[in-house]
Formats: sequence, C-alpha cells, structure tokens
Amino acid sequence: MVKSLFGVMEQMIKMFDNKSFVVGTIFSFTTNFIVRLRGIEGISLFHAELMLVLIMVLLFDYIVGYRIAKRNNTYQSSIAIDAIIRDAIMIGIAAMFFLVDRILETGALLYTVIVFAMIWNSLQSFVANIYVLGWQRYYPVWLFNIVNSEINAKLKKYMKNTDHDDHQNSSPR
Repeated sequence: MVKSLFGVMEQMIKMFDNKSFVVGTIFSFTTNFIVRLRGIEGISLFHAELMLVLIMVLLFDYIVGYRIAKRNNTYQSSIAIDAIIRDAIMIGIAAMFFLVDRILETGALLYTVIVFAMIWNSLQSFVANIYVLGWQRYYPVWLFNIVNSEINAKLKKYMKNTDHDDHQNSSPR
C-alpha cells in the first residue's frame, strides 16, 4: 500500500509511543465523567466542539509544517497531499469510533479517547514545528519542554543540511 495507507498506521504507532493514547484516556474518562454528571447522553455540543478542536489543530499543524517545508526547500506536493489524506482518514476514524460507541452503548468513551489522543499527538507536532520555525520566543518555554523529543525529531527531519543551533535562534521571516 501507499506508505501504509498514507502514513495512518505510522501515526497510530507514534501515538502509542508518545503516550498520546494515555493522555487521551485520562482526558476521556475525566470529560465523560463530567458530561455524565451533567446528564448528557449521546452526541452533544461537547463532542462536536471536540471534533472542531481536532480539525483546528490538524489545520494549524499542516500550515506550520507547510511553512517549514517551503522555507527549507523540501516541499513536495505528494507529501502534502498524503498529509491531507492521512488527516482526513484520522478524522474519519474518530467519527467511526463515535459510531462504535453508539453500537456498544458506551456513551462516547472510545470516541473521546481517540479524539483526545489525536489532538495531543497533533498538538505535539504543531508545537515542535513552531519551535523549528524559530517562533519559540512567542510562546511559553514550558510548552516546548513538554514536546522536547518531538522537537528533536523535527530538527533531524527538517534540518539535515543546516546547523540546528543557528536555526533555533533565528527569527521568523
């Protein structure tokens, strides 16, 4: 298959490795508990808003990743198209888990686990991309400390032919 279904399997494995599913599970149980206390069952505005947050984070990550690729002359439309397809599949997987929750009558437990995991995973990528662009001075330092391993992976990926230290201190163009 085309790079294991446009990189979706790699994303899922990465989400296990970087503990996104742990974060997703914690947030899922917490929010589902609160939603149940409020007496809300089935799809609610909360679930729609959660999907909107996922879409926004994916979009922000794509925009910043696009900027890095253009800046480093590594942009390839086929990679960008694969990223869009991958993200669309991830959104579809989240929607599928909502349906599975309805079938199993588990409220929105599985849906919120997968959506929170995807948000956390994409947020890490977005924050690391901000750092690689040299925009870290506009954001709190603790944000970058949380995603340090993702930052290192991005630096290796995007800065193969440049000096990491010079780029980290550069200002946005």
